[in-house]
Amino acid sequence: MNTYNGFKLLPLCAAVGVAISGMAWAEEEELKPYTEPDSSFSLGAGWVSDDNYYFSQYSRADDKGFYPLFGADINHRDDDTGTWMRLRANTGSLSFEHNRQGDWKYSIGVDTMRRNYPYNYNTTLKGSTKETQDVSGTGLRDKDYKVTRDNIRFGATKWIDENWSVNAKFRSEKKKGARPMGAGYFAAPPVFFTEPVDANTQEFDASVMFTGEKLQVQAGAYMLHFDNKKKAVYLMDGGVPYDLPGFGPPNVDDYVNALPLDSTSWQGYVNGGYNFTTTTRGDFRIAYAKTTQDDSFYMPTEVGNYGDLDGEVAETNVKLGIVSRPINKLTLRATYRYRDKDDETPERQYKGGSPADADDKYVQRDLTTHTLETEASYRLPMNWKLTGMAGYEKIKRPDDVTGNIDKYKETEENSFGARVNKRFLDNLSASLQYEYKDRDNSGLEKSSAQVDDFDPIYTAKRTRNEGKLLVDWSPVETLSTQFLLKAYNDDFDLRNQLGVDEIEGYLVSLDANYALNDDWELNGWVSTDQIKQKQYNGGYPRGLPNPTPADRQDFKAELKQKGVAFGVGAKGAITEDLKVGIEYNYQKDKNEYDQTNILNTTVEDFDSVEYKQQKVRLFGDYQIDQQSSLGLSYSYNKLKNDDWNYDGWVYDKGNTVDQDDNEIVHFIGASYRYSYQ
Repeated sequence: MNTYNGFKLLPLCAAVGVAISGMAWAEEEELKPYTEPDSSFSLGAGWVSDDNYYFSQYSRADDKGFYPLFGADINHRDDDTGTWMRLRANTGSLSFEHNRQGDWKYSIGVDTMRRNYPYNYNTTLKGSTKETQDVSGTGLRDKDYKVTRDNIRFGATKWIDENWSVNAKFRSEKKKGARPMGAGYFAAPPVFFTEPVDANTQEFDASVMFTGEKLQVQAGAYMLHFDNKKKAVYLMDGGVPYDLPGFGPPNVDDYVNALPLDSTSWQGYVNGGYNFTTTTRGDFRIAYAKTTQDDSFYMPTEVGNYGDLDGEVAETNVKLGIVSRPINKLTLRATYRYRDKDDETPERQYKGGSPADADDKYVQRDLTTHTLETEASYRLPMNWKLTGMAGYEKIKRPDDVTGNIDKYKETEENSFGARVNKRFLDNLSASLQYEYKDRDNSGLEKSSAQVDDFDPIYTAKRTRNEGKLLVDWSPVETLSTQFLLKAYNDDFDLRNQLGVDEIEGYLVSLDANYALNDDWELNGWVSTDQIKQKQYNGGYPRGLPNPTPADRQDFKAELKQKGVAFGVGAKGAITEDLKVGIEYNYQKDKNEYDQTNILNTTVEDFDSVEYKQQKVRLFGDYQIDQQSSLGLSYSYNKLKNDDWNYDGWVYDKGNTVDQDDNEIVHFIGASYRYSYQ
């Protein structure tokens, strides 16, 4: 009997064994991408149809011709040591990482980027990358300007045990090139020159981290140093100091322009979180930072013979937050932020010795800010969720006034809001939010007796109404849509009938995605936005000893910025090995400047400024075999603009800056990709 049963069980045991081995094999196959990840590299070339400015603004493809394309993602796992190595590369960057999970990790990377300035420069300037430049050094000729950024970075992490780890990061970036700029004084024609760029920025960050069951803490130090090798631009005119037309013999103001000086910043910080209970968690961040600038001026100052700014700014930041769910349906959140900026730079007068220049001193910009944000959310029956919000912000500025700047000692802002979320169906949900903000100011400190002062936009009394509607709807399984509407209105309380009176804006967008079948997908989006600003300008002419209302010169400006954009696309598989796609994107931005006379002045509307951009992209990928594929892409890029800012703009010596009104660029790229494990 036993033999019989045993004999009969043999096939069953064999079947179970086969099933188990099959399951194990399947699991191995599922885990294979994680233990033996794919690696790949690609080689190709791209062709640009024409010399261009905007298409290649942040790349090196600004000239007509061919460009190499390269990419690599190499992954390797050493089973004997349990370590991973990853190498990534493309045309502009290279990075390498080596790690043993949960033990150590280090990485190194290099990147390069070039910024091409998208304008046509016809200039006589010579020596654009040097401190000494000659504004009439050559005859008029076309010139391109660009700045390159090359950076190298290192990073390392060591896990001491399951709770403790240490981290260190370093980055160094070098910038070189020439950045176009200029200067002008009153009625004199502006002079064109460049900022010679030769600077290095170094950043270092080191921290230690503790991760426990309830407490997570990170403490560290951060340092940044900016080193500028160019201190000033000395303008020459045929080998002699540049003489600003119409202002007599040349002086230092005519031909010397200071450049950014060296500076150093450091910060110590502690941040983390604590789980009080399973339903209550707090988080915090405390940081103290100091920035100094004591680099020597290019020449002593006119007053006091000071050799440097002796700048020093200290800043303290504190953030405390908590989120709790005291009952199942109620969630409470609160965040408090404190910022104290202490400007310890001396209030000195550096330039001018006349009484009229007595107020032209460095202005200290101390600032103390308290911000509180609270939120409570409650889940109601029938898939409703109600959220209430309240906030408070207080900003305090120094009591004393230095320079020609009016100040308010304090501004306070209170905010209240509500949000309603509702899931109507499994495929339809929406949220509606409204927020009200009211900002007040107090303690006006005037710098002079002038009566035409106005409040800066960031300290003026203001009320804001803001709303937001978001709808997610999938009417069928293959179609998903999202609708967004945002709108706001800022109403300012004017002082002396000058300044910004009202700002209003909106954003409307619709996104949709539709799956025709398992192989093909369509997508589209459209959006429009607008910002309108109304402000009153003018006041009393400067220099009048006893101005009267009859002397006021006022006008109203209504500024409007409107944008429209939309795009459509399709992608899918023609065959199992051939996948293709097409995209079309359109964008239009228009700025309008309407002006209206109010009192004792004559103003006219400026012409509008308009930019239009269109892009068509076709792409395809053909799978040659399991490891090889061929990619092909084509794009049509068109930029059209109507911008009077660059029409007829002439600098001294006949130098001009303008831009192409219509730029069309075709790009064709092809690449071969090989993948392996």
